[in-house]
Amino acid sequence: MCAGLAAWAATKVGKWALIGGAILIVISLAVGGFYAMKFKIQSAQKAADQNIILQQALEEQADFIQKTKDLQAAQEAATKELQDQLKAVQDENKQIKDYLESDVAKKNDKPSSDLIKEVIKQLGKKK
Repeated sequence: MCAGLAAWAATKVGKWALIGGAILIVISLAVGGFYAMKFKIQSAQKAADQNIILQQALEEQADFIQKTKDLQAAQEAATKELQDQLKAVQDENKQIKDYLESDVAKKNDKPSSDLIKEVIKQLGKKK
């Protein structure tokens, strides 16, 4: 069989067929190489673009985390301040109730003081 192939290749048509086949192989390799290189370049560009997008997302995430921490700190400070104010109001309320229940207040009790006591009780309930 090899002898038959060699004999065919020795003919004029066989030579042109081999040359044509070789040219087709070279062209195929060149085109394949071109598309492989093009795909590699496109893949590298996509990876670079995705890397940029990822970096932006990470920066935005870090910024969001920092803003959230700042907001949480502000909320904690406001809560502490409100708790301190509530404690102060509760202390004042206790002092007023203690005074109203004291012997001094009962000794100085007059009919008009019933109205004042009621107003103070109503104000205490609203808080």
